[in-house]
Amino acid sequence: MGITYLILIIFQVVSVAAIATLWVRITKIQNQEDQRLSKGLQLLQSKLAVLEDLSDRTEIQVNQLIAILEGKIKDIQAKLIDADKMIGKIDKSISKSLEVANIFQDKIPHQEILERQYTKKYVKAAQMAHAGQSVEQIASVIDLTRGEVELIVKLNRDHLQFEASELPEWAKEELDAEDMHELDLNVPTIFESRGEVNNPLRNLETAFEVPQVDNKNLKKLGDQFRSAMAAQAPVRMETNTVPSAAPQSAPVVPVTRTPSSFSKRATEINNEIINTFAQGSSCQ
Repeated sequence: MGITYLILIIFQVVSVAAIATLWVRITKIQNQEDQRLSKGLQLLQSKLAVLEDLSDRTEIQVNQLIAILEGKIKDIQAKLIDADKMIGKIDKSISKSLEVANIFQDKIPHQEILERQYTKKYVKAAQMAHAGQSVEQIASVIDLTRGEVELIVKLNRDHLQFEASELPEWAKEELDAEDMHELDLNVPTIFESRGEVNNPLRNLETAFEVPQVDNKNLKKLGDQFRSAMAAQAPVRMETNTVPSAAPQSAPVVPVTRTPSSFSKRATEINNEIINTFAQGSSCQ
């Protein structure tokens, strides 16, 4: 019986010691985990603070950018309004200029009016030829010779030799009966006016000739200048001779000379030469 009690006591002591060691280890592990968790929480809190700071800064920057963009949008809208106003003014000025052009259409020179009407005729013939109409149809509608119509058809059948969008406004207008009648009445005057225009071109050689300067007048002026120089030479020699035995104590008195006849004559000759060359350059 004593041995059994001793074994039981030893077993209880060992079990108590084992339980105590287990409890100590468990408490140490819990303390270590608590320290790690506290450090992790601190790191998370610091990161959250940094992120909050960054979010605040980005929000401020975004608000600033939005304000700048709104200002730019307002400026662009103001520019667009000004551009619309300018476009309206330009449209008004264009309409006014068109009205003025239509009002002063009758004041265009007669030759230019006839040239425009002939241009309208050729444009209409070219458009009809490009549309596929025959030579007879075009000749029956537009008063042109058969040779002209055939040439226009040959050149513009497949492809127009001009761009319709690039034509002036007066060329896009249709020919009426009054224009055709005026063209028929003024055919001789056109050739006469063209002959009058071409007549000055025949005298191109005379137009570009350099006018000759009268050399006789220049020679005469040169002779007068030389004679005046020869007459003045003895006077210069007399004025240049100074007495060598002049007293040293005599004061030097400045002599005021009146303009001599030589200087007057030289000035007159110089003016005449300048006038002659000026006349020659004006003739050129």
